[in-house]
Amino acid sequence: MMNKKYTLIFALVLFSAMAVQSCSTRKGLVKKEGSKVYTTSDYYNMAMEQALVFEKSGYTDLDSYNVAESYFNKAILIEKGDADIWFNMGRLYFYVGEYSRSRECFKNAIKYRKSFVEAYSMLAKSYINDGNKDNALGVMLKANEVLPDNDAITNNTALVYIEMGNFNYARKLAEKIIKRNPRYIPAYITLGNIYYFQKNYEYARFIYMKALDEGADSGDIYTNLGLTVSKIEGKDRSYDLLKRGVEKSPNNPYTHLNLGEFLLSSGDYDNAINELKASLKINPRLVEALVNIGVAYTRVRLFEEAQASYDKAILYDPYYPEVYFNYGILLYDHMLKPKEALAMFKKYAAIKSGEIKSSHPVYRYIEEINKKTKVD
Repeated sequence: MMNKKYTLIFALVLFSAMAVQSCSTRKGLVKKEGSKVYTTSDYYNMAMEQALVFEKSGYTDLDSYNVAESYFNKAILIEKGDADIWFNMGRLYFYVGEYSRSRECFKNAIKYRKSFVEAYSMLAKSYINDGNKDNALGVMLKANEVLPDNDAITNNTALVYIEMGNFNYARKLAEKIIKRNPRYIPAYITLGNIYYFQKNYEYARFIYMKALDEGADSGDIYTNLGLTVSKIEGKDRSYDLLKRGVEKSPNNPYTHLNLGEFLLSSGDYDNAINELKASLKINPRLVEALVNIGVAYTRVRLFEEAQASYDKAILYDPYYPEVYFNYGILLYDHMLKPKEALAMFKKYAAIKSGEIKSSHPVYRYIEEINKKTKVD
């Protein structure tokens, strides 16, 4: 059982995966290493090359990560006031989960370039990933003061409000963007997502279709439209849209994730595993994909592979509740380890406290295991 449904793709304009930023003109400062002389640009470019290797490895090649970090630090020692260096070093830390270190870099990037849109947004995202939504909002509100009427800043502020559950204010911001710039597609995705979360699926579908009318041609739109259509017309009508989402955005892990979840719910476990593997190849730390592939592995009786996936999910996000529920099912129903399963179910119930009803299956499992343990 996977107690979680499909994941909408947000138009995270600047909260996206790692991408090499253009190198600004360095001041030409130099540093000697033995007989060689290196400029700031030399170190910066070498750091970016290794950062790209790290990205292409799915953020698993720690050698390239360490080399990139070293080159970034050398560049900073020569030219401390370079915002690009700080920003990209922050991204490097961000994608290994070093959010505190990434924040210091993003703050320095903003210090040396007050109008650095990407740095504000990545700084906010680092707070969100650490569970500090109030600080994330504070960053975006400050960005709005510095860069009023910037579409990307306004849209990402709306996304933070969504994270905080303030859908009404988020909707006003998205509508504000669309009114002044009808061709800014990310705002349509944000607005459509708001209606989706509010279960106003007809309005969500209308907004996504409007985005297509305005020229959107991204996998995000087709995937989110597919999820919405499944709510209105049933999941059988959504497959073609989800598939098109993958075709349009093959490098977006969420298009593969959502198609994989669809296939998993349809009982097509082999193809679900393939899509989820594709998602994890792009982003090995995507916890939703790790949990889903764990469920798929369980269904085809690859229990050790399922266990390994759940262990990785816990390593990357120890507060993601669904991993504990599904891990508990694996341990109890398939690996016959009731005590270990009980710990997982209790962890799930603790994290979801106040969000789940007493009729939730987790309490049946806990009661059943407790009875069995007493008998034994």
